Amino acid sequence: MEKRILLVDDESSLRRSLTLGLNQRGIAVENCETGLCALNKLESFKQEDVELDTVVLDILLPDINGVELGKMIKAKYPNTPVIFITGYADKVRNEIETLEASLLLEKPFTVDELANKFAEVLDRPEPIQETEIPSKEKEALSKSAFMMLKLNKEADFFKIYR
Repeated sequence: MEKRILLVDDESSLRRSLTLGLNQRGIAVENCETGLCALNKLESFKQEDVELDTVVLDILLPDINGVELGKMIKAKYPNTPVIFITGYADKVRNEIETLEASLLLEKPFTVDELANKFAEVLDRPEPIQETEIPSKEKEALSKSAFMMLKLNKEADFFKIYR
């Protein structure tokens, strides 16, 4: 079975070179340049029962902080390993460590380094699932995001909304 990575980075040249290099190593790569695109692809994979081996996630994205996106991914897809990539590791290392991230890879790196780290993540044993003892009540967390758009009168609002 072919291994599959979701690569989320806003640098098109990096996405192209990593995709080419990983494809040559037998790893299928799905690309996203924004966090919203990544969330949509993850949901699509889930609905279509597509096996995803890991998410390679840049910290600085144009629409959402990669650390926050990593938290969302771990909350909704807890068994999906996340490899964070960044050129700013010193600034965000503490935040990443609290995520239980599978790995942090600092830019610049080579395709071989990423492929080796990917293999390292896949070789790790599956975490043992603990049975949860029902508690009285758990504190609920919610996050919201808002965006304002200005549309032309001729624009199809519902098509853009979807």
